[in-house]
Amino acid sequence: MKWLRNLGRFWYDFIVGDDWTIAAAVIVAVATTKFLSHAKGTAWPVVPAAVIVMLSCSIWQAYTRARRDAKACRRVADQDSGDQASPLPDLP
Repeated sequence: MKWLRNLGRFWYDFIVGDDWTIAAAVIVAVATTKFLSHAKGTAWPVVPAAVIVMLSCSIWQAYTRARRDAKACRRVADQDSGDQASPLPDLP
């Protein structure tokens, strides 16, 4: 039974990975495409639109996280150095 648990962990990590929202968006996009194709609608734009939206959201999330981490790093560097100038560049 240990191999079954390990197989389940592998598939969970492979499908969900680091961000469960992308896995959920893929499921929604595929389900919407299936529904539209059965309803004789135009289904092909759903997946490319979902990819564009989720990629944009993922990039924005990474940007804001990196910016927040850089600010925290700068605060720690300023506290450690006292009155010395921060070696990190200012962010816009």
